Amino acid sequence: MYYTSFHPDSIGQPGYTPFHRGIGGSGQFYRNYASVKALSEDSIFISFFDLDNGLLQLGRSIDGGQNWLYETIGTSPTNTSTHVLIEGDSVRVLHYNSSSNQLLLSSRAIDGNSWRVENATRSELRGNILSSEVIRNGNTDSKYVAYLEEISGSFQYASNSGSGWNFEEILPDGSGIMDLSLELDASNSPLVVYADDTLEQIRIAWNQGGWNSRFIISNTKARDIDFIFRNGVYHIAYFDLNTGHLHYINSSSLNGPWNMTVVDNSSNIVGRGLDMAFESNGTIHISYVDIINPKVKHAILNPGASWQIEDITPVFNFNPNITSIGINSADLTTIAFKDATANEIQIAENDGLGWNISRVASQSGNLIGNPMQLLIDDQDRPWVLYNISDIRDEMGLRRRDEFGNWNQVSINNNSAEIARSFDLHLVGEDFYIIGKKNQLSNNGLGLLFAERGVKTSIQDLIARTQLNISPNPAKASIQISFELAEAQAFSFDLYNLKGQFIQPLQETSTFSIGKQELNLSLPGLEAGIYLLVMKGEKYQIPQKLVIMP
Repeated sequence: MYYTSFHPDSIGQPGYTPFHRGIGGSGQFYRNYASVKALSEDSIFISFFDLDNGLLQLGRSIDGGQNWLYETIGTSPTNTSTHVLIEGDSVRVLHYNSSSNQLLLSSRAIDGNSWRVENATRSELRGNILSSEVIRNGNTDSKYVAYLEEISGSFQYASNSGSGWNFEEILPDGSGIMDLSLELDASNSPLVVYADDTLEQIRIAWNQGGWNSRFIISNTKARDIDFIFRNGVYHIAYFDLNTGHLHYINSSSLNGPWNMTVVDNSSNIVGRGLDMAFESNGTIHISYVDIINPKVKHAILNPGASWQIEDITPVFNFNPNITSIGINSADLTTIAFKDATANEIQIAENDGLGWNISRVASQSGNLIGNPMQLLIDDQDRPWVLYNISDIRDEMGLRRRDEFGNWNQVSINNNSAEIARSFDLHLVGEDFYIIGKKNQLSNNGLGLLFAERGVKTSIQDLIARTQLNISPNPAKASIQISFELAEAQAFSFDLYNLKGQFIQPLQETSTFSIGKQELNLSLPGLEAGIYLLVMKGEKYQIPQKLVIMP
C-alpha cells in the first residue's frame, strides 16, 4: 500500500517530482478500506487493516509522508472498513467489529497514546431476523415488518399504511428467538410465529388490544419457519433441530388444537432451507434440502390425502443448501435453489410432464444465493432476488423474459443497500424489497420500492393486441385469433422455454385491420410447453402453447 502526494497546479511543470511512499512495511494490507486525513501539509494520518496480524492500525507522518510511525488501535477478527477523523485535538477511527456485529469508534488525543473504544451505533443488529408483508388497501400499499432488535434484545413490529411508520414492542426480551414468520389474518391483523430456543417452543403472537402470545408446540428447536394463513387455517412448516426432520402443523384456531405431522424423516438432517406454497385448490407444496444426501426434495399434500415426497435433483450433483418455491397460474411448480458445488443459482420447473433444471445466475469467486427468494409474477414470469457475499454484502435481482433469457434488473443507486436478510413482494405492478441494510454508515432496516414494475436491460415487449390460441393444450393443429388497429406484417415461430428457436409455423405475412383468424398445423412436435411468438416490426407477442402427446 502506498501514499502518494502531488500538487495539482504543478503537474507537467518543470521540476515537478511526485513521490510515493510505502505504508505499513512489507505485510499484506486491506487496501480497499484505508482512510486518510491531514491536519496540514506535513501532519498526516492513515488508518488501515493489517491482514497478516488481524490488527487495526494507524499510521502517522509529521514530514508530509516521507516517514511513518505506526500503532495498533485494536484487533479485529475480519477485515474492516476504516474512517479516520480529526476533531479538535482528537483523532478518531470508525471501524466495524464482526464478532459483535457493531460499529465502533476508537479515539485518543492527537498527541496521546491511550485509545478509548465505544459503540458508535446501536442498529447493526436490527433486522438480522425479519419477516414482512405488503398488501394493497384501496389505493395504498400497506407495509408490515416483524423483526429482532438484538442490541436491545427486544422483539419488534413496524407498520406503515401511508402516514408514516408505527413501531410496537411485541416482547421486551427476544433473546431466545432464532427464527420468525409474519402473516396477516382475514382482517389484515398481524400474526407472528416464532421459535423460542430458551423455552424450546414454537409460539404465536397476535395483537388484540395489545400483543399476546402462546405456545403451539413444545420440546422443539425450530428453524426455517414458514407460516401461511389460508382459508381460515393456520399452516406452519419448519425444520426441527432436535429431531433433524421436516415438520408441518396446522390449526383452524389460534387457541388450537394444533395437528402435527412429520413430513420427512428419511435421513438425519432433512428439511433445511424450506419454503411453502399453495395451489389454487389448497394443495400444499414444500421445497427443502436433504443435507445428509445432498439434494432438493419436494413434498406435496393434496386435500384429504397424505404427504407425497419426490426428489428434484440427483444426490451430490448440486450440493444445495437453500430453496424457494413458487406456483404459477396453471398450478405448475417452480423451485429455485442454491447450487453450492458450482456457486450458481438453479431453477427447477415442472411443466406437467416432469422437472427441468436450468441456471439462473453464476458468480466467479463470490458466493451467491444465501439467502435468495423466488417470486412468480402475474404474467407467470419468475424473478429471483439473491445475496452476493463479496467484500460487502450486496443483492442481485434477475427476471426471465418471455424468450427464456435471464436478465439482470438494476437495483443500484438506491439509498437502502439491503442485503443478507430480505423479503421480495409484488403488489399489483409495484415491487418492494424490505430487509436489513448493510452499510456501516447506513444500517438498520430499509425498504426499496419500484413503482409500476421494474425495467430490465432487454427491449420492452409492447403487447398492443391479445393473441388467443385454441385449443390449448393442442395436438396436431391450432387456431389463433387476434385483432389489429393497423395493417402489419407478422410471422409466427415456436421457441422452447429456454428461449431456443424450434421451428417456424407461419412465414411473414401481412394482415389487415380488424379481427384475424389463422389455422396452423403442428407437425412433429414433442409433448411439452412451448412459446408461440407473434413477431412484427413494431412489437412481439409471446403466448404459451402446451402440446399433448
